[in-house]
Amino acid sequence: MNNGQLRPARMSDVRAIHGLLQGFADQGLLLPRSISSLYDQLRDFIVYDAGGIKGVCSLHICWDNLAEIRSLAVAGDLQGRGIGSLLVRSCLDEAASLEIEQVFVLTYQADFFRTIGFVDKDKRDLPHKIWSDCLNCPKFPDCDEESLIWIASKKNYVITTKAQKTGRGDAGDCSAMSDMARSAGENVTPRSGVTRKTCRMGIAHQK
Repeated sequence: MNNGQLRPARMSDVRAIHGLLQGFADQGLLLPRSISSLYDQLRDFIVYDAGGIKGVCSLHICWDNLAEIRSLAVAGDLQGRGIGSLLVRSCLDEAASLEIEQVFVLTYQADFFRTIGFVDKDKRDLPHKIWSDCLNCPKFPDCDEESLIWIASKKNYVITTKAQKTGRGDAGDCSAMSDMARSAGENVTPRSGVTRKTCRMGIAHQK
């Protein structure tokens, strides 16, 4: 396990993020992202930095109480080490801190997401608004990805509740992510931009 760091994406990361995502887009494993769209949605992204951008994932707010996991990719030399899991869990942690109770994903790797707590969801039950990006996909409207959803429970809000009680803010404690990071041998920087460091997957998966 490389001694990498999970942190919010920065402007200087955009070209590296684009290169990582494009490699998997060329294989038809996820929807390509333009440089422009990455700049527009930079705040959605979290990266795994191990002497370079080796992993990326984004949490995109779609609708009232609904967000989407997008653009999950891990560099080939670090696949199978749990980095993707850590990226997704960090996004779910942020969703909980924003009081978003449902997060969905369109993916070819449904089994992976089931291990994290996602359950199968009929695509027809998702709001029409989410299909706007799909119009740019060469597979639209014959999408063969599976749809899954994560629904928050009380345990998903432990971090937010604890932060409120201690007055540290939603990213200041992050005890659950801290335990997870220590067990994986990684460092995690809170997504909110707090500089104090507190508080593993495989391949590109979905849009």
